[in-house]
Amino acid sequence: MRCDGSRFFQNSKNHTMFTKIQTALAAALKAHPGFPPGLGIVARREKEVANDIEAALGKLGVCLYVLPPLPMRCTPTETRIAFIESLEMRVRIIEQPTLNLTGFDVWSGFQQVVLALQGTNPGDLFAAPIGLAEHPVETLDGETKEGKNTRVWDVIFDGAFQFNS
Repeated sequence: MRCDGSRFFQNSKNHTMFTKIQTALAAALKAHPGFPPGLGIVARREKEVANDIEAALGKLGVCLYVLPPLPMRCTPTETRIAFIESLEMRVRIIEQPTLNLTGFDVWSGFQQVVLALQGTNPGDLFAAPIGLAEHPVETLDGETKEGKNTRVWDVIFDGAFQFNS
């Protein structure tokens, strides 16, 4: 069964839990020693996320953005969704090669993101450790509106989550 996202996200408790998940993923990434010092890790839902990403890119030419999780498959109850069988979580690696002088590129980023999150349970929020999705990477390379070459990879994880209410 596919989740009805619009109805699901109207519940502020669900919204808060997904923010906690996004924050826990970002904290796990920040604690991982395999990233270059000063790497920007953005995990915000507010409208300023584009500014935050641009500022993080300006420091090293590469950054990570933890996207809000997306429920993909749910087990419903009569009144609410109690168990999310499949919760998609994406960590976006954004690199502007012309600005990046660190040697840490999207390939390195993919490896380190997997090492940081695969088989873990960030914040002890999941029913079981999270794992890579069936199709673990999606590339979105292109150019910015300013004409800068940009490499963008999404590393995709899957996890199960239960509301304890």
